[in-house]
Amino acid sequence: METTQKSTILNPDTTLEHLITVDENIAELLASIGLNASQHQDKTLRQICSEKQWNEDEVVSWIRKNQYLERVQSENRRDADEELLKNKNLAELSDFLEDEYHVIIKELLSDIDRDFPRVSKVHGHQYPWLKQVHWQINSFFDDVMLYLQYEREKLFSYVRQLHQKESQVMDGLAQGLKHSLDVLSHDHKRLSNSMRSVEKASRHFYVPEGSCATLRIVFQNIKELFDVLQKHFDTEKKYLIPSLKQKLDSV
Repeated sequence: METTQKSTILNPDTTLEHLITVDENIAELLASIGLNASQHQDKTLRQICSEKQWNEDEVVSWIRKNQYLERVQSENRRDADEELLKNKNLAELSDFLEDEYHVIIKELLSDIDRDFPRVSKVHGHQYPWLKQVHWQINSFFDDVMLYLQYEREKLFSYVRQLHQKESQVMDGLAQGLKHSLDVLSHDHKRLSNSMRSVEKASRHFYVPEGSCATLRIVFQNIKELFDVLQKHFDTEKKYLIPSLKQKLDSV
């Protein structure tokens, strides 16, 4: 019931006060793109977008997408408790990583890939560093997609086979898992370095005064993407990798 109410009430003619009353996370979302909602509570979202020359459809769509991502995270958050993660077997950890992180990462990648070319085209001449960021982001996206594909098709597949076979682990499977752990460690380092390079090239996601909503949203989505990826890496390092190494040592 609450989810339906939030989705229905979000329209450009709703005052910020009403929006925030229904969903307090909207205030944080707007703050992340440079708007202090508490200073404009009596204005509608349409008025705000008109005053700032923001595309209201993009802003509304972005808020709705974040509400969707928040619901996805909320559904899995109860499973992210430290004690629960410690008690999950290897197959369950793989399922959790896919359900909790892969879905959100792909959504963010899709949104950024759709919007960044337009941002680069519109603002690239005024801010030449944006073109460098765009080039790095494209390269980074390719690497992330390969990373997710490898996890899904190789690592997690091996892990689930290991869970099913218990003590009857063939040498080929064990060697495949050891190789996958090496690939995973390499990918963590490479992608972490790429994230730092993107942040540096973007001047730590600097948003010039008077920038359009699209640029603000793109940079916020990139920051969210990096945050989700880091949480994904941390969960693997803390739970999946140690448990997998321990299992391999025992067979």
